Amino acid sequence: MTSAIGPSPESRVYDLVKSGLSDREIAATLGLSEEQVNRTVAGLLGRLGLSARLELILLAYSRSKNGVSAAA
Repeated sequence: MTSAIGPSPESRVYDLVKSGLSDREIAATLGLSEEQVNRTVAGLLGRLGLSARLELILLAYSRSKNGVSAAA
C-alpha cells in the first residue's frame, strides 16, 4: 500500500485507526474531511470483511504481533 512517493491515504488512515484515533482526529491530522476518513474506514472494513471499527483495530493489533504491517 506504499507508493513511490509515500504511503497511500488509506494506509495512513489505517495506521491512525489502529492507534485509536477518532475520524475527527484522523481528519485533523491528515488534513482530510471527516467524511473522507469515514468513507476510507468504511472501505477498509468492507474490503476486509469486517463490520465494526473495533474489529479493524483488533485485526491491526493481531497483524502487528505477527509482523504484518499493512492492511490487506
